[in-house]
Amino acid sequence: DNKDILMDFTGSDWCPPCINLNKRVFQSDTFKKTAPDHFVLMYVDFPRDKSHQSQEEVAQNERLKNKYPIGGYPTIFLADAAGRPYFRTVGYGGDAAEAYTKNLVERTEIRKTRDANLKKAAEATGVEKAKLLDKALAPIDAELVLAFYSEEMEQIVKLEPENEAGLKSKYEDMVVLGQVNERLAEIQSAGRRAEPAETKEEGR
Repeated sequence: DNKDILMDFTGSDWCPPCINLNKRVFQSDTFKKTAPDHFVLMYVDFPRDKSHQSQEEVAQNERLKNKYPIGGYPTIFLADAAGRPYFRTVGYGGDAAEAYTKNLVERTEIRKTRDANLKKAAEATGVEKAKLLDKALAPIDAELVLAFYSEEMEQIVKLEPENEAGLKSKYEDMVVLGQVNERLAEIQSAGRRAEPAETKEEGR
């Protein structure tokens, strides 16, 4: 359909915010009427009870979990028709269905702005091209930029070797920060795996 994709990464049988979001927003008449006009709806569930999921679905969801940066549950992504995300929101604060749905539809402007500037950048050269690429990426979450826009980042750095507009250093610093955060996450994950069983039990 060449529509944008709305991805819902959820834990349907254990995550209270996920359950509330589904009940108050995704099952509402407002969302059901409005969202399909703008999005292909994609449900990526990580329940504790996987008895109703096929092995193929479980494997597919794990692959998607490894591809997209999940910040917690629920995590909602808006992506273009090719699956390249441009917006992410984590959690659910209790917004009414009307407000929540309206916000998601309005966020599609990020993709439209991205695409307009990428199109202009394709016809530009030098620092001007770097500036247009930066405008395309500016409204997008930095973690999404690092994960899905490496080609544009590399172009910006190459197009501005003297850093006259500050874009070379901006994106080089972003890469370094991303590497630091990734390493910290690995250390934290390793620490949790190594935590003694009795300590884990106490933490509950």
